[in-house]
Amino acid sequence: MKSTLFTLFWASFFLFFGLMGCAREPEGLLDESTYIDVMTELAFVNELEDALLEERGITRAAMMDSVYVTYEVTPNEFLISHNYYQRDAQKHSERIEKVEQRIQAERERIQKHVRELEKQAARRDSAASETTRPKRPDVLPNVMSTPESDASSSNPAP
Repeated sequence: MKSTLFTLFWASFFLFFGLMGCAREPEGLLDESTYIDVMTELAFVNELEDALLEERGITRAAMMDSVYVTYEVTPNEFLISHNYYQRDAQKHSERIEKVEQRIQAERERIQKHVRELEKQAARRDSAASETTRPKRPDVLPNVMSTPESDASSSNPAP
């Protein structure tokens, strides 16, 4: 009887505290789409090269603060949300996959833009080199004479 009561006590103890831990969402929790947006932006900031930031006189911390301001969240709210959302490993893995897809799409968009800028620069360079070359006349002189033109030029007007 004692062992049954003991087992029942511990089972109810773990059940009670286990349910308490996952019963409510924490205060200040970001909605899932905002959380994913902020996580994506922070991933972009983390991928920036230090030299690029230094060249522009920007710190990584300032960039991260800018992300929080843009989405009107605090670092603490993001941390609370991050801790809450990562409890469910499967769903969090799906969230991370969304972030990776967004990053890949943005990379592709940037690469496409860079290629377009390179094409425009090549066209400008080509146009600039054409302006430095001597231009050919638009109309070539008539080097071939016809019998009528010869006759009219040899017979001066009376």
